[in-house]
Amino acid sequence: MKKLLLALTLALLLALTAATPALAAYDVWDGSVDSSFGGGSGVKDDPYLIKSAAQLAYLSAQLENANIANPSAGVYYRLESTIDLAGDEFDWTPIGGGHHPFAGYFDGNGYLINSLAIDVSRQDHFAIGEISAFGLFGVNNGEISNVLLHGSVYLEYRLNNAEISAGLICGVNNGQITDCEASGDVTVLIDGSKLIAQYGGGIAGRGRGTLEHCTHSGAVSVSAANAVSVAGGLIGLSEGSIQNCAHSGAVSSSGETFAYAGGLSGRINGGEARNSYAAGAVEAQAFRKAAAGGLSGYCDDSEFRRITLANCYYRGNGIIAAGDYGSYAGGLSGYIESANGLININHCYWQAALEYKALGGESAGTYTISECSAFSGTDTLLNTVSFSRYSGESLLAALNAWATFYSLDAWHASVKYNNGYPLLDFQLADYTDIDYIKLNIQPSFGGQLLVSDDSTVVMLVADSGFVLKEVFVDGVSQGAKTKLRFSKNGYYTIEADFVQQDASTWSNPYRDISAGDWYYSSVACMSRLKLMSGTATDRFSPQATLSRAMMATIVWRLAGSPFQSGSNFDDVAEGSYYYQAVLWSQRNGIVKGFDEATFAPDAAVTRQQLALFLYRYAQYLEKDVSDGTTELGVYTDAEQINDYARPAVSWAVNRGLLEGDGGRLYPQATATRAQVAAVLDRYLNNVL
Repeated sequence: MKKLLLALTLALLLALTAATPALAAYDVWDGSVDSSFGGGSGVKDDPYLIKSAAQLAYLSAQLENANIANPSAGVYYRLESTIDLAGDEFDWTPIGGGHHPFAGYFDGNGYLINSLAIDVSRQDHFAIGEISAFGLFGVNNGEISNVLLHGSVYLEYRLNNAEISAGLICGVNNGQITDCEASGDVTVLIDGSKLIAQYGGGIAGRGRGTLEHCTHSGAVSVSAANAVSVAGGLIGLSEGSIQNCAHSGAVSSSGETFAYAGGLSGRINGGEARNSYAAGAVEAQAFRKAAAGGLSGYCDDSEFRRITLANCYYRGNGIIAAGDYGSYAGGLSGYIESANGLININHCYWQAALEYKALGGESAGTYTISECSAFSGTDTLLNTVSFSRYSGESLLAALNAWATFYSLDAWHASVKYNNGYPLLDFQLADYTDIDYIKLNIQPSFGGQLLVSDDSTVVMLVADSGFVLKEVFVDGVSQGAKTKLRFSKNGYYTIEADFVQQDASTWSNPYRDISAGDWYYSSVACMSRLKLMSGTATDRFSPQATLSRAMMATIVWRLAGSPFQSGSNFDDVAEGSYYYQAVLWSQRNGIVKGFDEATFAPDAAVTRQQLALFLYRYAQYLEKDVSDGTTELGVYTDAEQINDYARPAVSWAVNRGLLEGDGGRLYPQATATRAQVAAVLDRYLNNVL
């Protein structure tokens, strides 16, 4: 059994007295579809209750039936349990992605919908003019609220004059999405479509509806050969309203024709964005025109629809636009086309790591831009309406130091007290009646921390394949409670022990792995935690070697896959699956190159290097590696261990990570994938 630690520090500055929803049992989807809901009649005061993943799938199945009128029209639904959609174990069909759009009222009730995985790779030629929408919901014409969602959308299609729209909450939003938080990546890869636009966003792909009090963290990437690529941190194409929302993560768009990328929206054809902000790199690349902006890649009022950007800002790692016939990178918008004079931008700001103008480019026409500027450590004071309560110097210092998001509760408070901007550390002393949660999360496995909307309830949820063994609050055991209530102000430290379930519960997809193999349980553990994947959908290749690039990626995943950008080794190609992993590992002292320019990503990992990777990651986590070493002289090949690696190898042997064979350690031998899985399994148990 594997003991894993989740250590989190919560700062509860005010206990609320409002009632919290009952937190039901954690439900993992087995692919089944129920034939009814868990109660209720579907009216406002008695909504249909969804208590399991199979009942959520039932809602999706209802909207697939073309022989009946839209069963969701005007109907109310409420989630009553945390749900795990089992990742890529089963195919999720978007709710309202078929014959009927979703047209009702869905209340997520603050529960987590975990492990949404839409992974589609097809060569189908869709019918001309067909629109396909992907996400938890397909097309939303109703109201979706209070959803906490973690997952990913990955689409790879060959199309014929058809459109793809993808987001985590929904593909197309023509209704209202409020108080929703989504985390995870959205990736759209399209071949074909002849200038038909393809859309991807963290919350929604496109739409004319409203996004309010929504946040997304994760990467958004759209790549469309021979088509228009539109990627936005929150929504690809916005023709509605974005208010009090936030995005954190990289946004990229690429294609052979036009590419638009924006921190909030890739393209705005009407509507507004207010009191919202974005953080992360924004990049657009295209053969023709590429436009990238901190808030929006492209603003266009050609449809005689007014566009307003107000009280928003961008903080990021750079804005890049590269087009053979036009490159436009702007701190606020990459390009604006204001043929009708209906574009207004005011009180918006962008981080000026480089010399960006507010607009990367503009067409002939009239527009209004006022009280907008870059911020950096050397900027003059910002004397604006939105920030007038604070001195410019203190505000700029906070903006330049700020790098993380607060919880949704803090976002609500910021709207009330700070014109929709996040409450920064220097501001908190001004407000003694603000409730917010500040988390210090160490890399962890086996479970997640869920916080109720009013911040007084914390629920510990085991990941698929794990169970909660025991939870501690300030060092005092609470048994195996999955729900904790806090009624007093203060700081609380929660420690939870999650243990891995028996490997027999794992659904083995690999033909070359069987239950009798000595490494079977270790491969099951690595697969569950998504630290190692197969070399093909049905093969693990246990006797194959593991590359240095893959080992760096595994350690990066252990750390939570933090987003990175910047220069790397010369032989680490930008865009490669391991680019961010190697960059992060290098910056944190976990990997070192053979020289300043060479990492050798394809070289096989040796047993000595494996020990170094894990030793340095333990140091990164501030684990004590100064004691518990082993005298290596007992091994006849100890002289083959390089001097710089001796402390790491000694530590690894002492911790039971590396084992000798016949009096030899074989430090220069390459490590097989099966061996690495077993070592990582022991590492999770004995070190983390």
